[in-house]
Amino acid sequence: MKRPANRGSHPVGFSWSIEFYILHRAMGSLPKHRAARTCRALSHMTAKPSEPGFRPLIGSIDEYLGRRAAALVARVQRRAGTVIVLFLIATAGLGAYAAATLGINSSEIDVFSKDLRVMKLRADYLDNFPELRDPIVVVVDAVTPELAHDSTNRLAQRLRSEPELFPGVYQPDGGKFFDEHGLLYLSVSELQDMVDRLSLAQPFLSR
Repeated sequence: MKRPANRGSHPVGFSWSIEFYILHRAMGSLPKHRAARTCRALSHMTAKPSEPGFRPLIGSIDEYLGRRAAALVARVQRRAGTVIVLFLIATAGLGAYAAATLGINSSEIDVFSKDLRVMKLRADYLDNFPELRDPIVVVVDAVTPELAHDSTNRLAQRLRSEPELFPGVYQPDGGKFFDEHGLLYLSVSELQDMVDRLSLAQPFLSR
């Protein structure tokens, strides 16, 4: 058994010698099969650890891909300038393609398929009434319906006077057509109520 060179120090060799001596005495009292199993476990625990890193088997797919990747990296390193120039050209080309073709569509109508029946009816309706396609809606509010009607007529006339800015002006509840045929859009009860009110105002109209 190895003794320490100095009493104040505890060399590693001395501690290993004590442990080996204790294990040797303990294994002497064990059966042979248990002593052999203990020796194999100790040899495995004290064996030198393997080198770090993953080493695939020769001929495996991992080994083949590793060799191909290493060859590619070596080729790129040898032609670093050419690779950088090619990447810059590809980036510029993709950027130009994206700027020319990609975009953002914020229309909620285009979300639906044009094959739907409601979308076909909508397209048919807009073909018959093109003035309702993407309109700018203006709402006129006034104290009385008559004032609102007059204000709407004046606004429509002013907008029609500038066709370069407003190529089409559509007034849903006014204009020459409604002034001449507006009574046709009233129900029978509404017409009867209007006739009654006109009959009450007849004495004033006859003067």
